[in-house]
Amino acid sequence: MKGAFSNLVEEIGSFDVVDSTLLPNGFKPHTRSISWIAEQVILQQAKVKAKKLGFKDVIFSERDTDVFDCVVLPEEGGKIYVNVKVTNIDGKHNKNDISAAERLYNFLIDHNDGPLFYVVMGIQFKNTKILFPKEQVLVFTPVLLPEIYVNPKNAKLQAYYDAPPVERTTQDFLELLYSASRKKRIRFSKRH
Repeated sequence: MKGAFSNLVEEIGSFDVVDSTLLPNGFKPHTRSISWIAEQVILQQAKVKAKKLGFKDVIFSERDTDVFDCVVLPEEGGKIYVNVKVTNIDGKHNKNDISAAERLYNFLIDHNDGPLFYVVMGIQFKNTKILFPKEQVLVFTPVLLPEIYVNPKNAKLQAYYDAPPVERTTQDFLELLYSASRKKRIRFSKRH
């Protein structure tokens, strides 16, 4: 996954978000303002270039509320659920929202037909252009995140994107996520 998406961002390189005459001072480096656009560029280019990346196909999620953005079908078979995110590599190093805790929990219970990976693209702002440095692609699965922290304000699992993974089963992760959520008084509709 990392190699395929690293090759993809190298090929894309950068893109203009808006005509620079409209924003003569450029963008303020605020990821939220362009994250959806940057993620769409990655997703749509992954689909267009699927064969070149070694995928049989890339199928977009039907709902914006899904835990995953697309399903990657590798040439060798199977399926991989992928959530694409972007992060400003020149910004502060903070914990990021990974997913709504309950949605992630329910997804992992209901979908055991393929792994869930988050593919995080580091981006940089240059005036009205978004740059994708090739060496700034991270791939991780939330199941192996070392810290399980659920923010009580928004009920989302938060973590550092670049946290070193720990060995853990999906069942162990579900227990930790459920426990962390209960401590924050977040109720889940399903229980494994």
